[in-house]
Parts: sequence; structure tokens; C-alpha cells
Amino acid sequence: MTTEGESAVGSISARNRTTHYVKYLRTDENGEFDFPTIPGLHEIYATTDFGRSKVAKVNVVENATAEVQLVVDRRGSLNVLLEGLGDTEKASLRVVKGGTTIQERRDVGNGEVLIEGIPVGQHRLTVSTTASRSMSTTFEIVDRDGETNTTISFWGDASLSGRVLTGGSAIPLVRLRAKPKDSRLASGWSSVYDDGSYEIRGLDDGQYEVTVHRLETGVVFFGEEAAIVGRSNVLVSGNTHLDIALGSISLAGTVNPVDESAGANVRLYRVGEGMPIRNAPVDVRGRFQFVGLTP
Repeated sequence: MTTEGESAVGSISARNRTTHYVKYLRTDENGEFDFPTIPGLHEIYATTDFGRSKVAKVNVVENATAEVQLVVDRRGSLNVLLEGLGDTEKASLRVVKGGTTIQERRDVGNGEVLIEGIPVGQHRLTVSTTASRSMSTTFEIVDRDGETNTTISFWGDASLSGRVLTGGSAIPLVRLRAKPKDSRLASGWSSVYDDGSYEIRGLDDGQYEVTVHRLETGVVFFGEEAAIVGRSNVLVSGNTHLDIALGSISLAGTVNPVDESAGANVRLYRVGEGMPIRNAPVDVRGRFQFVGLTP
């Protein structure tokens, strides 16, 4: 419900503190919800188009029904003007504060998009498209009913293409990202295909850092848990070609105990240097691997 006592339709997130299982569901047209769960302490909150409730802690006991009232406070809004998307290209918008997603909009095209329910403070807007492009910007909501505007433009028509090879051969499970030095420009990414080739379209002219990521089976791109196995800098101007040659040395191992190491990261350093040159995730069997190394 709202602070004015009106019913509100939205989504519910309920997390069991014991099992860490999270259940998502929609309210009915009267703003009510009901779902079975196991006994224990739960953290529940509601999200609507115009705001989000505080997290309520509810202790569910066996053979009993726990009741909770979630109050959604109306908040500020962001009006986003999207430009330059292709004819069939769609965008997803995400507002994040402190690592937590506040609001989302999906499958939208060119034009104005109103995102409501944003609290006072500094936030980051990230826009990702179905053409493997993304942009982000920061904005501020200055008061409870405040509204701010921003424009996200994907007018770039430059491209970056080439091959990624190690020891003369392509390596499997690799993706490549081009991130601009100027944060106002679009990022892009591409799969690296069986022959080592890649292509990123819709970039802007400018300086980019290119990173090559080795993925483990089951890892969803694009998170920083995807190990970086190569870097390069390039000036993109029109249709730009860049071949990236990785080293031919691999280093693999196992971390014990296995049951406590899954999800961890192994860092590789050069002797005498303080910053790691590579990070590799540890899989469920305790294994890690660095590829494309040089002597």
C-alpha cells in the first residue's frame, strides 16, 4: 500500500534467511499477495512503478500464516530520452544505488522512458541493448518528488573487428569487450568465434580499452568474474581492425579444500609487482586456469 493508505500493485521479493532462497511474485489487483514457504526468518519488500518499500523482517512459524504490510513511499523520477537504436534494437534500463537495483525497464525502443520510484540521492543508470552495446551515466534526485532528465544516444556507426589468437590458435569460451576512455561513449562486446574472429558494431570514434575474457562453463557474461586474459588499447575511427595475440602458455591448478573454494578467485602476480596481472575463477570442482600467458 502507499503512504496515503491506497492499495498498490507491484512485485514482491521474499528471501529466506536460512536457505537464502529468493522468491519473486506479483501482487493481485488489490495489492495483496499470498505464497507458501518454509518456517524461518524472511526479508520481504515490495517494488512498484512509483517506489519501493523498506525491507520487513517476518518470522514464519510452522502451521501458521504470517501477515505483513508493506508501505511504498512515492519517490522521484527519471525521464530518459533514448536515441540512435537500430530498427529492431531494444534496450533495457537499470537504476542502481550502492550495488542494489532500484528500478528496471526492459525491451524499450527510441523515445522517452519514464522511470519512477527513485529515492533521493546519487544513482547510476545503465542501458544495455540487444545489439551488445551499453552506456551508463550518473544522476541525482534532489528531493522526494524530484524529477530529472537525461539523454542516452547510440548514434555511433564505427566498428572494431579482428581476431584473438593464442599460439596461433583460437581459444574457446572467450568474449571481448571494448570500453571507451570517454564515459559518455558507448561500450560494446562480442563473442569470439571458433576461428578467433570478432566484430563489434555501433561504436563511437575514440580511444577504447579492449579486454579479452575467458569464460567458464555456466558463467553468465558480462560480470567481472569472467577472467581477463588479454588487454589492448585502440583508437577506433570508422571501421577499425585489431588483432590480439595472446601468449601460448597456460597455468592450471586446484584449490583445496574443494567444498570451500568454489566461487573464489585466484590472482596471478609478476614477481616484484603489486598489482595482479590476471584473475581466474575457481569452479565447483576447485579448479582454475590461466591461459594466454607469456614468459
